[in-house]
Amino acid sequence: MATNVKREVDVKESQLPNLPEVPNHVRHRVFRHSGMGDNNERLANLGAVILPVIVTEWLMDTKPNATSGDLTIQRSLRVDKKVISKWSRLYGLPDHLVCAANEVNVRASVAAQCQVFYAYIGAVRQTEDEDEEQKEYGWTAVCAFVRQILEVTPIQ
Repeated sequence: MATNVKREVDVKESQLPNLPEVPNHVRHRVFRHSGMGDNNERLANLGAVILPVIVTEWLMDTKPNATSGDLTIQRSLRVDKKVISKWSRLYGLPDHLVCAANEVNVRASVAAQCQVFYAYIGAVRQTEDEDEEQKEYGWTAVCAFVRQILEVTPIQ
């Protein structure tokens, strides 16, 4: 079992991979806070489910000898709300949130920061991959994006 685990994420903005493109007809929903109609909640629900799956696969690939318990601990550290909110802020996603009220407070909240990141992940997943034969709808793109973030954001 892992001991002495530190929870700080150290990453420079210049190391982050570029955000994958999201079509405009989906993009507007990513940034609509839950207090508004046609908002980002459904996309965020999708992203919140997808992210731990991708993190688990990445951990299994990068730590082939880790025990199930170690993988669980490492995954929980990487999908922690403090980590997700930091990624969201590094990309400036909260700055684009459209809110019904209290925009400054909403954008500063960890919950909204996480939600907009999850919504972006969900939106990428809903985007068709370039390889039309696969019909994976963004799975390749979202996996590559999250794996690149994981590579440059070690848990210290």
